[in-house]
Amino acid sequence: MLIIVPLPAQPDDAHRHLFYSDPNHVVNDEPCGEPDVADAVRGFRQTIPVVANRIGDWQPVGDFVLDAPAQVNEGETVTITITRTGQTDSAQTVELVRLFGQGMNESDVQGLEARTKVTFAEGETQKTVTFTVAQDDVHEPNDDIQFWLANTGNYRGGFVPTVLMIHDDDEQSSGGGNNNTGNTGGSSGSGGGGAAWWLTLLALAGLWLHGERKGR
Repeated sequence: MLIIVPLPAQPDDAHRHLFYSDPNHVVNDEPCGEPDVADAVRGFRQTIPVVANRIGDWQPVGDFVLDAPAQVNEGETVTITITRTGQTDSAQTVELVRLFGQGMNESDVQGLEARTKVTFAEGETQKTVTFTVAQDDVHEPNDDIQFWLANTGNYRGGFVPTVLMIHDDDEQSSGGGNNNTGNTGGSSGSGGGGAAWWLTLLALAGLWLHGERKGR
């Protein structure tokens, strides 16, 4: 059996491969230049926009301002405001990224995701994200939440976070009057009133010695 495989069509000059080195060849009225030089130049020209796009992902997402309170108490509702100050003639989407402090977890807030998409319609300049800090009865150190603005490519929109301090409003427990002496209710010493008992005993002993001396 004879199998005939057609050869691929040869590209014309307008569709020739980007890399070519024939100094006598011209593509789209552009001389190829010296051997090897044309390849390097063409490769460089094709690389520039690719690198620029990747670097652009790491840049801030445009003219946006992120505003948050400096500090709130447990149980309060927090409003984060994102303002678009640059070009507003098209829709844009950014992400509000949050990072919990060491002592916080998902149960400490309601209504706040790790990444929250915020979409601005054409002409829209301001959006808000609202969430609530949980109220508990546990005395604990103050903590914080850090915020960034990012684009949708999982890159931060800046390297300096906006920090929201969470103030703990629970008083430290006194332990029900425990004074760490093994007694409760304000007693000191041992046996619940030991100091007064010893003072009474010493007073009686003093009276007895005084009477003994007078009787001699």
